[in-house]
Amino acid sequence: MAQSIKATVAGLKAACDAIYSGQIAPDGSPVLVTYGPPDTYMPAAMVAVGMDIRQPITRPTMGSARSRDKQAEIDVVINVWTGSGTEEGQPLVSEKADDLAELLEAYFRASGQETLGGGCMDSWVSNITGPKPDVTFDENGAIAGRVAESIVTVTARIRQ
Repeated sequence: MAQSIKATVAGLKAACDAIYSGQIAPDGSPVLVTYGPPDTYMPAAMVAVGMDIRQPITRPTMGSARSRDKQAEIDVVINVWTGSGTEEGQPLVSEKADDLAELLEAYFRASGQETLGGGCMDSWVSNITGPKPDVTFDENGAIAGRVAESIVTVTARIRQ
């Protein structure tokens, strides 16, 4: 497989499918892994791959062919929700969001995982932002639930 942003994101999505298979949300439902935002189904725990992608291009290599390297940054957004509108529900979702982020970070510590199936030369978790607490509201404006969001940035070196 040739290295590309498309192959890298596909490899990251496949990795997330494997990592989060069998993981459950606070309400007992399975964690949903999506490429980008989900459709109409809004689960209690979701991992959205490729929500933001930045592709800085580094200096080309020397020589006549002059291949170039990208150091792409791919955001994986993790959201966990509970229908408990009380503040006691916030630690539950914040801890679960952090646990899910840590699973992704741990994946890259195992040798052989860093190429994401050949999509890139190397990859690693370079940043975790969150979990950021928030609330959701019902149609009457009352607090309907608690949510936590973590953004995991995966940096990948891609030679083209």
